[in-house]
Amino acid sequence: FHPSSPMNFSCSPSKRQLSAATDEIIEFGAIRVARNAESHLTFQALVKPSRGVSAEITQLTGISQGMLNAQGRPVSEVLPLFLEFVGDCPLVAYNAPFDMGFLRQAVKRCGLSLANPYTRASKIPEGLA
Repeated sequence: FHPSSPMNFSCSPSKRQLSAATDEIIEFGAIRVARNAESHLTFQALVKPSRGVSAEITQLTGISQGMLNAQGRPVSEVLPLFLEFVGDCPLVAYNAPFDMGFLRQAVKRCGLSLANPYTRASKIPEGLA
């Protein structure tokens, strides 16, 4: 593991018409890219939202309310684990402004902090990914 290795991550929202200010994350997923390694560390956790997920979100994400009820934990438990996993690594996401908006709101709601730089996956210079 190299401290500046990119961290590829994504957040799954709880509904389709989305607002980071009012909607919630239902899943964290990340992979810590280790240069010149055959395997990488991963993080995955379901988050139980305060409201139910719609059938549309289940169809979009493959995550059902039943899965969240059985395996989900409160964001206040999952987020500190996610932040520990990412450490100070740069964050990379396919839809970085969207994902970072949800991540920042969750961090704010939980009274935590996040200062990691981030970028869109499509903008990573060749040879760094």
